[in-house]
Amino acid sequence: MLTNEQLTLLIQQGGADNLIPVLWERVRRLIYKIADKYYTLSEPDFLAHGITFADFKQECYPAFLRAIKSYTPDSGYRFSSFLRYPIMLVRERLLYKRRVPNPLDMCTSLNILTGDDSDSAELIEFIGDDEPTPEQTAEMLSIQEIVNNSIGKLSDNEQFVIRAHYFDEISIAAIGKRLRISRQQANSIKQKALKKLRSDKAIVQIYDSSSV
Repeated sequence: MLTNEQLTLLIQQGGADNLIPVLWERVRRLIYKIADKYYTLSEPDFLAHGITFADFKQECYPAFLRAIKSYTPDSGYRFSSFLRYPIMLVRERLLYKRRVPNPLDMCTSLNILTGDDSDSAELIEFIGDDEPTPEQTAEMLSIQEIVNNSIGKLSDNEQFVIRAHYFDEISIAAIGKRLRISRQQANSIKQKALKKLRSDKAIVQIYDSSSV
């Protein structure tokens, strides 16, 4: 009988998609156990956003496929060790994707992502000091969707670093610890992600239109 690691390598080589369900059945219980742990840790946040455990479980299969792609035999770890991180990313993505931002916070974040920290007033100007109108809130939610889509084009690590650092105000050092990498490596991931975002046409267009 082939091991999980051997099955994963055969799937990676291509032409063996029929083995994916076999591997899934072997690790499905473990995946759901990991998912239950992560959901429980953030259950109040999930429930506040209307996300049930059933919703979370639906994202586990794509996370399983992501683990297959990321598995490297040279690491010396079993395939099961590669399941935890993609599932953690599911938690982060679901919570960040559903979060309704304060319009001012979104403006500030967008300025940072486009590299225009010094001109933050340009995006915030049209909101003013008063509570945003329904039209302004709708516009900011539209911007949020565009930004989320642009961030979604980044690699898993890049997405996590950008969302954690700019939207949750987690330090680069703390992010490095969560990813089990050095602060320098985490900062390198951040810089690479920012470079991609600053060349993203959708984000650049938002910023340019707000400056007219």
